[in-house]
Amino acid sequence: MRHVFTMDYERIVSHLKTWCNIAPSGTALEHTSEEKGFEAIWDTGASMTAISRRVADSLSLTSGRTITVNTIAGRVEKRVYNVDIMLPGGIAIPNVKVNEGDMAGVDVLIGMDVISLGSFAISNHNGKTIFSFEVPSRFAIDFTQKKKISLWNRLFIK
Repeated sequence: MRHVFTMDYERIVSHLKTWCNIAPSGTALEHTSEEKGFEAIWDTGASMTAISRRVADSLSLTSGRTITVNTIAGRVEKRVYNVDIMLPGGIAIPNVKVNEGDMAGVDVLIGMDVISLGSFAISNHNGKTIFSFEVPSRFAIDFTQKKKISLWNRLFIK
């Protein structure tokens, strides 16, 4: 089943934020309103989704394991949890391994482990940002349409 959402911002934004709901892995997720969720930032530079300590505590999550995470501050040990995530548009993602992060101002960081499950597009047009996410992907998004240039050619062949 296809699920999709689009966020329209009134200006060009530097941070893509949505709401999401988090539940312990294996529990029933229901589509709920923004008021009951957590604020999330979408980060294509993060390989793994993270939750704040506040989220972990509010859900009484327990973690018996840690992983080493590479951050801008270096390698650090982080607690790991398995959770179910509900995104806007009815997108439910079960059994996601997340680490406990220290994100300023938000409780959830959506990383490439989730973003790579679908199609992710951002456009900045007429002074506004529009951000869309679809699971599963129905087609490739290609702004060049005809001209294909491999990354290898762009980086190494002049």
